[in-house]
Amino acid sequence: MRPVWVCFALIGAFLSFMCFKKFSELKGITPDGNGIGVYFLGFPVNERLPNDKILDVANQFLGVSVFIAFLTLVLLGGFVFHKKIVRRWNSKNGAR
Repeated sequence: MRPVWVCFALIGAFLSFMCFKKFSELKGITPDGNGIGVYFLGFPVNERLPNDKILDVANQFLGVSVFIAFLTLVLLGGFVFHKKIVRRWNSKNGAR
């Protein structure tokens, strides 16, 4: 596997894990005021998120996490599958 694909896989896995972590953090929160501030990887997503929207944002983080994980798996699977097909094609045609 080329280093570029390994980097994509690691970045995708990291982002997927961090989104899932934020989902679980928001799902278990008990707000004590009018709302909360939501930060992701140090950047503000929403400074004043109302209490009734917390579960919506948590579910959005879950959706993004699943999407990134799926996209990473599809890209890596496509790369591995393509590599096997090219190797098989080259062996049939006598090329290296």
